[in-house]
Amino acid sequence: MPLDPHYPVDRLVYMLEDSAAPIVLAQERHLAVHGFLEGGEHRVITTERQDDSGLDDRRPENINRSDDLAFTVYTSGSTGRPKGVECSHACMLSRFRWMWDDFPFTDDDVCCAKTSLNFVDSIWEMLGGLLQGVATVVANDTTARDPGALLRLVGDHGVTRLIVVPALATALIEEATRLGSGLESLRFLTFSGEPLSSDLARQARALNDGMTVLNLYGASETAADATFCRVRDRDLEGTKVPIGGPIGAMRLHVLNDAMEPVAQGAEGELFVSGPGLARGYRNLPEMTAEKFLENPFVDPEAKEDSEHQRLFRTGDMVRQRDDGGLDYVGRKDFQIKIRGMRIEPGEIETVLREHPDVRNCAVAAAETGVGKQLAAFYVPGGDVSTHELRAFVAARVADYMVPSLFIAHDALPLLPNGKLDRRSLKVPDDFRADTEYVAPATQTEETLVVIWQDVLGLDRIGTADDFFEIGGDSIQAFRVAAQAKEAGLELAPQDLEDASTVAALAMRAQEPSRIEVEERESGAMPLSPMQRYYFTWAKPNPHKFNVVFMARLGEAMDVPRLKTVLRHLVDHHGALRLRFGQDGDGAWQQRFVEDEGVYAIPVHEISMPQGEAQAQLDFIKSGIERLHDTLDIETGPVMAVGLFRGQASDDDHFFLVMHELVTDAMSLQVVLEDLRRGYEQLGRGEAIALPARTTTYRQWVDKVIDYARTGAAQDQWDTWLEAGRDVSGFPEDDPRGGALQSDIVPHGFDVLDAETVRRARERLQGGFQNRLLDSIFTALLLTARDLSGQRNLIFHKVAHGRETAIRDADVSRTVGWFITHTPVTFRLPDGEPVEGGALALALETVGSQLRAFPDNGLGHSALRYYADDPDVTELAQYDEVKTLFQYIGDVWEHNYDGVLFQVPDASLTDVPDTVAAENLADYHLHIYAYLMDDAFRMKFFYTQPNYRAETISRMGDLFCGHMQRLMAL
Repeated sequence: MPLDPHYPVDRLVYMLEDSAAPIVLAQERHLAVHGFLEGGEHRVITTERQDDSGLDDRRPENINRSDDLAFTVYTSGSTGRPKGVECSHACMLSRFRWMWDDFPFTDDDVCCAKTSLNFVDSIWEMLGGLLQGVATVVANDTTARDPGALLRLVGDHGVTRLIVVPALATALIEEATRLGSGLESLRFLTFSGEPLSSDLARQARALNDGMTVLNLYGASETAADATFCRVRDRDLEGTKVPIGGPIGAMRLHVLNDAMEPVAQGAEGELFVSGPGLARGYRNLPEMTAEKFLENPFVDPEAKEDSEHQRLFRTGDMVRQRDDGGLDYVGRKDFQIKIRGMRIEPGEIETVLREHPDVRNCAVAAAETGVGKQLAAFYVPGGDVSTHELRAFVAARVADYMVPSLFIAHDALPLLPNGKLDRRSLKVPDDFRADTEYVAPATQTEETLVVIWQDVLGLDRIGTADDFFEIGGDSIQAFRVAAQAKEAGLELAPQDLEDASTVAALAMRAQEPSRIEVEERESGAMPLSPMQRYYFTWAKPNPHKFNVVFMARLGEAMDVPRLKTVLRHLVDHHGALRLRFGQDGDGAWQQRFVEDEGVYAIPVHEISMPQGEAQAQLDFIKSGIERLHDTLDIETGPVMAVGLFRGQASDDDHFFLVMHELVTDAMSLQVVLEDLRRGYEQLGRGEAIALPARTTTYRQWVDKVIDYARTGAAQDQWDTWLEAGRDVSGFPEDDPRGGALQSDIVPHGFDVLDAETVRRARERLQGGFQNRLLDSIFTALLLTARDLSGQRNLIFHKVAHGRETAIRDADVSRTVGWFITHTPVTFRLPDGEPVEGGALALALETVGSQLRAFPDNGLGHSALRYYADDPDVTELAQYDEVKTLFQYIGDVWEHNYDGVLFQVPDASLTDVPDTVAAENLADYHLHIYAYLMDDAFRMKFFYTQPNYRAETISRMGDLFCGHMQRLMAL
């Protein structure tokens, strides 16, 4: 029984209690978020802390029988609770054997597993090929939802068999058509989950002449599939492709209400019998008896009928064709199937009625311009917004059950007998009539409006319309991004989460301009602002201040291939050829080096000894510490790789160490993307072809120097000079100087669990990131007030540095140390912001103060290091502010592709000694905020001479309390 960590807690608790599962297998990282897993009657086992000592290592005796329970999947239930469908081993193998026999694998087949484990279809995708010795590529959740990424995965791995729901297939085929390639390797494209239109089937067949197209029909109660149609020309004559005939040993019956077979061509309800039927529903004997009936069409004594003693009532209406196949007509009851997932409207309606401002409601499938969508029709009992209702439902049901549309009615339509008239529940043509239409005002807005109208199937979209409120979803967000890129606008699907209106999205879109890119850097170049700051404190050992990336390898790494890719990276990214030295006056300088040694990035192969898991992790940590000491900023290298070889290939670990002088978090992403790309290209026998180079690091620094002399920067003098007057930093227990890097101690803690973050995202939609940052800074200010009574606060804030204030530059793929440290000041408004209106005012005030700092602080760095003005010495006083704040969002998680680079053991993410211990501590308190596993977390790195552990612990507790109140506003 799969337990999706993204499901609402109430749903997970119910599933555990209803299933009475005695054992829960989990990853350690989920236990902190889902604390309830540690309670109850079940035993929790994690791979991180499983104790194998004393266990019998002999192969256990096989006592399972084919009719034993194999799995339980929970689907939407009409009672308001999910229902557990129980399937035996024989049930699932019946479906497997049919595919193996009718469409056998070949030695060079490659399957793709991409469906969530919450759904029974995933069992075939995961095991159908593997049980026949066929390679299977596993797509992570992001790839499975992104048509472009999925297309690349199919092409990169030569996938020959793929199963998709029509909604995803539409976007996938659009992307393949746009690129003119991507699906050539496919031999079987299987549609499942919802009705397949003839138009979509034609498009699929046109992509690849030699490809077999299948259309499957079924349910969880029939081990995912009960019928199939091998699509041929004759099957495309109508608007929908037939669902065909029975698979394997299954039998189909089309019956009327009297349980009698209907005439050919007449409509009837579909009943299924055979070895693929589930046992029934967990702890629901009445529902099981209602849906699984005694089969009146078989002889109980006949051997050939032994597997057909029960009939499953599907609730689907079908029509028998002349050729014996079946056409799907629709549902007999109110159950809905959207994107391959069956949904009971009653479960969502039960949840929605619990909202205090909803008097009545109904949920139904609605036909819109983009096909079938889930819609909630409700009668409000008070002032309630769509955002609020969506967040309320999302916190209580699975993601796929959250309606795309919420439509308010004065009253729901009724039949003459007083019952709800579900057939009249339709999305009105003017359902957005209460939203004021705002016409596009710029060319970018006009382009985006056209794209939205095409993707969403709507005729009239204004720049103030919200993407998600008018029916958009995550898959359509990917389609918007793809079409925007084709139109010359650089957008990511995630941009729609933060900028969900055309007006906001147009501000995000960057139109590529004619940017001159330096052919190849050589000679000397000026130090960047952060490089200049670094050499003020990195004494006596400037060689050790490193960034490290660690991953468990998904496959054994080919070292000669890796070394070839690394040479290409050094050639492609000039910053990797930088070396540093001091002139006669002791001032540090940097230059590009071209000797052969600069291209030979060292790869250290280290064999791990046999032993327990913890001992091996300790061995890896000690090896990483030695790897850090191999870097040298004067003679090189400034980058090195460590490969820790385990006893098995899936125990191998990869470590990339880079000196901070030549990289930052965004640069590391570029390096890893190019490393993966080049490594995979060589693996396919292709030449390495990396994306075109962007504005070079030297060009960027030159532009920042020029920017310091512009009027835009010069106008900022008063802003930065005033920012630090009459303000205080974080109170320290002992403010003395002289602390070393060896004095720094980490203190990590969770601030908001994944469920709280998910609810906040749903409630705030595009405003989530701004609210999160505003809340962080307000909570830090309130924490300082609680500790010392101060009502203002100054600290340095890390920014990525790649600011749009620098014109005619594209550094989206440039490697270098771009980040900036900017002094920011916040002041509390009058009053006591504890709760309610005063707290909201504090939040609004801090947010306004944050956004008042121009160019995200780039002007400060430019003036501080490049301006020829006596006031520079006053800006230098900010160096005495000893608190640094850094927020990186979830950028770190994107470095793991789930194929080559996989998430390592959690204990390896805190690698010690990345900085020379004997150097001065540049900050006494480094506040590090990030999102991991959908939870919001913090780490305080503090110097022991300046802070006591109990002070830091109290600071964390105070901050958490303020954050939780602020995010609830």
